[in-house]
Amino acid sequence: MANERISKLAGESIPARESGRDSQLNEEFQEILNFYKGLYSNKQLGIFRTDLRGQRFIECNDCLARMYGYADRAALLGQQPIRQHYARLEDREALVDELNRAGELGSVELELVTLAGEPLWVLFSAWIYRERGYIEGIMEDITPLKRIQEALRVSEAKYSRLFNESPDMIILSDYQTGEILECNDSIQRLIGWTRLGAVGYTTLDLGIWPSRLERERMLSRVRHRDAPDSYETSIIARDGRVVPVLLSISIIEVGGRKCLITSARDLTEHRLLELESLRRDKLEAAITLAGGIAHDFNNLLGSILGNIEMLKYSWGQDSERSLRLIDNARQECERARQLTHKFLTISRGSAPARRAGALADLIRATAEEAMGDFLGECECRLSADLHLVHYDDEQIRHVIANLVLNAVQSMPGGGLIRLIAENATVAAGDDDRGMRPGDYVCIRVVDEGCGIEAEHLPRIFDPYFSTKPLGRQKGLGLGLTIVHSVIKKHDGYIFVESRPHLGTSVTVYLPAAGEAELCDAI
Repeated sequence: MANERISKLAGESIPARESGRDSQLNEEFQEILNFYKGLYSNKQLGIFRTDLRGQRFIECNDCLARMYGYADRAALLGQQPIRQHYARLEDREALVDELNRAGELGSVELELVTLAGEPLWVLFSAWIYRERGYIEGIMEDITPLKRIQEALRVSEAKYSRLFNESPDMIILSDYQTGEILECNDSIQRLIGWTRLGAVGYTTLDLGIWPSRLERERMLSRVRHRDAPDSYETSIIARDGRVVPVLLSISIIEVGGRKCLITSARDLTEHRLLELESLRRDKLEAAITLAGGIAHDFNNLLGSILGNIEMLKYSWGQDSERSLRLIDNARQECERARQLTHKFLTISRGSAPARRAGALADLIRATAEEAMGDFLGECECRLSADLHLVHYDDEQIRHVIANLVLNAVQSMPGGGLIRLIAENATVAAGDDDRGMRPGDYVCIRVVDEGCGIEAEHLPRIFDPYFSTKPLGRQKGLGLGLTIVHSVIKKHDGYIFVESRPHLGTSVTVYLPAAGEAELCDAI
């Protein structure tokens, strides 16, 4: 049966046995027969034969039947369903008309429908044999390819829309030259250049960068990075405006060409909001400071006036009591002077009198004094080889005392305080907190106290800031403010980490004394 179907497809009649007249001819014919037999049984190509109008299948192989969703060729030939498998009936008529005109069709993409009603895309080739009364052809299922193409088309349309409609300026440029290969319309909204006016020019031609060095700095950030890099900077608009932006850069290859994809988000409005927020915060801090100063000086003046008032009644009558009242007033005046001194320390006018020296003994002695009658323990770990530091003795004593005292007050029932001092080195690019590269002495005070709520952490260095009502907090509310001011004037850094009910860690970095400072000290 297989040989008979093959002979029909080949348009030949095969004799039942060899005639013996020409064995060579028979061998060649057998090769042709094997070729068609292999073609017919191919599992990738559907082979068919229809009538001249393409309305009825005369023959097909199993592969074609399975493309349509039938079990085998017999199931398909028994149904004769050609019309129902065309997605559009006019396609069948157009194919037959073209075959009649040209005699053949080669590699035409055609949309059909399977037995289950699912799309079937095929690559269709056919030949018409009018004298024999049939059309013969092959079909290759390209449905998976079409699905991939459609997915790519949808993806390209989606990302093209994201690219074109993004409020951020997006530029695709050559890595080496900076030539702009493509950009979106946001370039005009951000810096005034039209898309057509920008493509083909370099970013330096358009004056986007303040200088060539700025572009080199940008390239150095991504040159050895696999992931995109983001940072805040400024670019120049066409009219000369300086535009603050958040720049995101990554390296990609386009057609074997090394390129940069650069996204710039306008931060102008964000910066204005930040300035407005900063003004509000400064005003709030000033109001808090004014209230705190008024509260403290009111208490001091009230005490002084009270002593003076009582002095009127004891003057000339009780000299001992009069002297005591005068001494009380003097002490209150001294407290006022100390308060004024603290304000001077916070202000820029009070520069530290620094000298180069070691910190270990100062830290240990100050901590022991600040501990007082603390019910808990203090674990003190000070490295033996601490760098020398250029510091003001009195001010750094105040810093250590204040930090330890805060830890003590956070644990009224006792607990563990860890005081650690060690050397630290910050390399370029290693720190994301803005620290300068170099050698430091790192001092850390860690407690297990009540901790600080996250919402209050940004304000802990504000003068008189407290979560308690004014008058109920311990001290004058200037301790951490002074600590922050002292550390900044020593060119250092202070960081606070805290979790409610778990404790607080305060870390101070003081820069190690340089060789010049050490020579000056000697």
